[in-house]
Amino acid sequence: MTTIDIGTVDDLPALVDIHNHTAATSNSNFNTRSVSVAERRDWFDQHSATGPHRLLVARSSSALLGYACTSAYRDHEAFRETVEVSIALHESCRGQGIGTALYGHCSSASPRNRFTSPWPGSPFPTMLRSPSTASSGSRTWGCSASTQ
Repeated sequence: MTTIDIGTVDDLPALVDIHNHTAATSNSNFNTRSVSVAERRDWFDQHSATGPHRLLVARSSSALLGYACTSAYRDHEAFRETVEVSIALHESCRGQGIGTALYGHCSSASPRNRFTSPWPGSPFPTMLRSPSTASSGSRTWGCSASTQ
């Protein structure tokens, strides 16, 4: 059974493993090198159990399966309610609806139970129309007509 909870500092090593695997095998998080747990601690500390910037994790009984976070989009007053949504899954957990579930929990856990302006980041225009973003009511941004 999969559960979704607030991420804790004890999850940080598994979160870093997922992050580093993604950095090494794709360009989906735009990172070019692995990071250490210590390096990722500042990122972790930007999230809290309340407020617009959260870190949620999906777990099975024995492992962390993935995470979703809402982070500040830009450090500007006009963007205070705008969040960037990031989702990463362990490679063995992709295609099972876990990312969609995490995205739904991010949306329902956001202030006033809605995303004012979510920006799902992706290097691939078609990923912005994935079921996890489309089913939540998010709109496609920054794509040419040929990719929509």
